Parts: sequence; C-alpha cells; structure tokens
Amino acid sequence: MRRFLAILIALLATVVVVPVSADVMDMVDIGVPASELGHNMVGWGDVQYGDHHDPPGPYGDVVVCRGIDCPESLGDGDIAALILLDFGTEPDVNPRCITLRHLEGQAVDAFDLYVYDMGASPPGTLVYSYPGDELNTELQWHITTVQDVCMCGPCVLYFVSTASHWSGWSTYGQMYFDWISVECDLALPVAPSTWSQIKAMYR
Repeated sequence: MRRFLAILIALLATVVVVPVSADVMDMVDIGVPASELGHNMVGWGDVQYGDHHDPPGPYGDVVVCRGIDCPESLGDGDIAALILLDFGTEPDVNPRCITLRHLEGQAVDAFDLYVYDMGASPPGTLVYSYPGDELNTELQWHITTVQDVCMCGPCVLYFVSTASHWSGWSTYGQMYFDWISVECDLALPVAPSTWSQIKAMYR
C-alpha cells in the first residue's frame, strides 16, 4: 500500500509540474499606462483601440496598441521608436528572447529591431529584420520571437520602420505593436497556474 501511495504521489508530481521554455523577465502591454510606466517609451504614436473597445477601433482583436511611423493625427509617431526593458541580472551566458505581438495589415509592416545597453547610443546591434508581407490584405497580428539575444540589465529596444508609406498611411499609420516581452531561455518547471498565466499572455 505504501509503495502504491509513493508511486501515486510521484505521478501526481509529474502531472502538476510543467516544463516551460522561457522565463518572462520583463513585459510591456503597449498602450496600458500602468504597464508602460518606467519603460521610457519615446517616438510612439497615441494609443489606438481594437475591437474590444467601445466604440471599436480599426486595429482588430487588441484592446489597445501603439504605432510607429504615424501621421500627426495619430500622435506623430516617429519612423524610429525606443522602449526600455529589463533583460535581467543573470550572466549573459543565458541568452535572452524578445517576443512581440505586431500587426501585419494592408501596409508592408516592415521593421528592423536593434538592442543596446541603457546609456549607449542608437542604433545598437541589429537582432531582427521583419520584411513585411506585400501580398497580405488582411488584418493579422503576429507573435514573433527573436532568440539568442546576449544582453543583460536594462536595455533599449530600438525599432525602425523600413517600408515606404502605403496608401492609407495618413489615416491609419504604418505599423503597430500590442505587447513586448523579454524572456530567458531556461527550461524551468512551473506550477500550472503560472503556466496558464504565461499562455494567456500569448492571446
């Protein structure tokens, strides 16, 4: 009987511990003031609303978002924008991942992403280039993960819009972001509640 209970406990322990590929170190829910606080955002347009808002906005299934490379009517977002995130204090033998939810709409939503240490000057190190999709005519939000970013401590993410303005730029702007997170590539066991919270983030 004791042996059976020991096996049962071991099986239950196996069920309630879920391996995760990333440990979220910092995250910004773009357009939410409490989440943006302390992240030194520069060059972003005004908050825009998606179809969760009343009245609904034109940016699909987001609550709020912000643009880069926007006309004055949308906050005059610069062609380049900055945001500060904490990459953690662990040694940079543990590479970071940058995960972001960004819009691919009727425009060619192309951008370059650079990273540099806080206190340094842009542009920094190019870590990713998103080419955009010239053939896409739908409103789609993509989740992109940039891996093997060997940085630690407070770092600046420097986004640069790289495509020509599309026909609807003066009304809708060029490119939009929903949220951005920094993670550490470690296979850590976490409780199901924590795992659910992480999965919910990738909505």
